[in-house]
Amino acid sequence: MVKEVYVNAQKKKIPENWSIKTIGDVCEYMAGSTFPKNEQGNEKGDIPFYKVSDMNKFRKYMGEANNYISEKTANDLNVKTCPSGTVIFPKLGQALLTNKRRVLSRNSAFDNNVAGLMANEVDADFLYYFLLSLKFDALSNPGTVPSLTKKAINSIDVIYPSLSEQKTIASILSSVDKSIENAVEVIKETKVLKKGLMQELLTKGIGNREFKEVRLGVKKIKIPISWKVKKLKEITKKISVGIATGATDHYRDKGVPLIRNTNIKKGYLDDTELKYISPDFDNKNKNKRIRYNDVIIVRTGYAGLACKVPEKYDGVQTFTTLIVRPLQAVLDSDYLVKNINSYLGTSQVERIQVGGGRSNLNVGNLKDYYLPVPPLEEQKQIASILSSVDSKIKKEEEYKAKLERLKKGLMQKLLTGEIRVNTDMEV
Repeated sequence: MVKEVYVNAQKKKIPENWSIKTIGDVCEYMAGSTFPKNEQGNEKGDIPFYKVSDMNKFRKYMGEANNYISEKTANDLNVKTCPSGTVIFPKLGQALLTNKRRVLSRNSAFDNNVAGLMANEVDADFLYYFLLSLKFDALSNPGTVPSLTKKAINSIDVIYPSLSEQKTIASILSSVDKSIENAVEVIKETKVLKKGLMQELLTKGIGNREFKEVRLGVKKIKIPISWKVKKLKEITKKISVGIATGATDHYRDKGVPLIRNTNIKKGYLDDTELKYISPDFDNKNKNKRIRYNDVIIVRTGYAGLACKVPEKYDGVQTFTTLIVRPLQAVLDSDYLVKNINSYLGTSQVERIQVGGGRSNLNVGNLKDYYLPVPPLEEQKQIASILSSVDSKIKKEEEYKAKLERLKKGLMQKLLTGEIRVNTDMEV
């Protein structure tokens, strides 16, 4: 059996035996404390003193702080501390709209841009997930600087199951969070591995023992004796730019795909938001068409990001992207992409790009891009190794995204009672 109720001015259906309470009914509101500048900057101490910026480092439980104070300083300044399990969140400014909710993992203090809620008549983890399901922008005071007052926070409605159901719901969601945390760690560790591999493979290669010092523009590095350094214009069929005239009048719901700079990601093409142009406009720009194995590079904005053109997009158009067509007998497209997207490529692009606040990379400068060139077979081996690591990262990121979608769906259904839980179940 269900009943209709209003929760924070929205009509919802909840189980008959659930109730609606307010934050003030089930929690104790904790205000932050003033944090004098002369007390900031201590990396060790008895009590972590958190700011909103500290929340960016963690997903659920707060860990190491940027600032600490001693118990004596806390007493001298009359700083309020809150115990482990307190849920904290930004209460002022644009940070309020970021939906950050965190849980203290030890007795801590926080500044007056942050508020805390200590659970009294509600399970602390259930409270965390319920608060995470709310959008504070709809509950905040309107104005140039959004804010949440103590009164407004205490008046927030909470859907209130039995305590045993709260604990089971929180346990289910916590198990999903744990899986997300594990995925995050795997991604982080694999990216560290990739960084080390790139530094090794792109300068030392595979199985080389003798090296020479060379110059890449203004930078000196050591590379294997068998490698050469070439300007990009020496080992490519062409370096050009895609369609650079106004294309919006030629957009169609269906037609020839038009790849834009925003579609180019680090090592892959994101085709989720492709534009399409008319066949007539495509034909007028037929000399601009890209080919399978071309390398396309962001020209404006995040200049230098590169990816290879997939076979399915052979013969389509790009809009103001840079297009590089390697001489396949001497330059592997995948190797070129790995180099441009590496620290070696980034440092060169930063040096040769033009423009002020908005960076631009032009054809002329790209032609003079210096590239360490191993033998072709070694290029392919290097690219293959790095691609296998990229595939692992992508797989884990997709798994993490799947878990996050699962968590969102479960929160919507569990926190409203649309899905009921067995309180005797083990999670």
